[in-house]
Amino acid sequence: MSADMLDGDPLPVRNEAHKEGDNILVLRHFTIQAGSFAEFHRVSSEGVWPFFEKIGARIVGMWKVISPEIMGEAADKSADEGDEVYLLTRYASADHWRATRDFWKLGGNGPDALKVYEALKRRRQLTLAVSFKVLEGDIARNGHISCRALERLTYYQKRSSSWCLWLTSRHGSSEQPMDLAMGVG
Repeated sequence: MSADMLDGDPLPVRNEAHKEGDNILVLRHFTIQAGSFAEFHRVSSEGVWPFFEKIGARIVGMWKVISPEIMGEAADKSADEGDEVYLLTRYASADHWRATRDFWKLGGNGPDALKVYEALKRRRQLTLAVSFKVLEGDIARNGHISCRALERLTYYQKRSSSWCLWLTSRHGSSEQPMDLAMGVG
């Protein structure tokens, strides 16, 4: 790929209707320069992911492997070997993944394509090694599950037929009940 591919006449695109396919997940393993994860993540999230999501890829997440000392185990490599990073991305099918290799053909060659090109170039400069695996299987159907962040749990109190958890708000000192049976506050 070169920047020349992004020059020339505009390459218009349009979003097609979703076509059924076999979802795949691509798990990329990067070894990057030690201490560069924050920049690597920023370049990816600001420069690469928006365009790839525009052309149908879905970024599941990016993670840095944390030191085993945090888990009470000895490290098995030296810090100068770089940091390990995993990136998990979902595609509609293997054909969709292959088509995204020439990303500008799916998403056009406008200013956002140039931004991706520059971000990928910077990411390659930070990368010491990269490999990937393609995964297939069923996506969990439970939807996104998250819990509200709590600054401090105060106490439990029996209220009618359900338990209620009282919490101290992050923005002030007022206590608010949270119904444990419903999971809402």
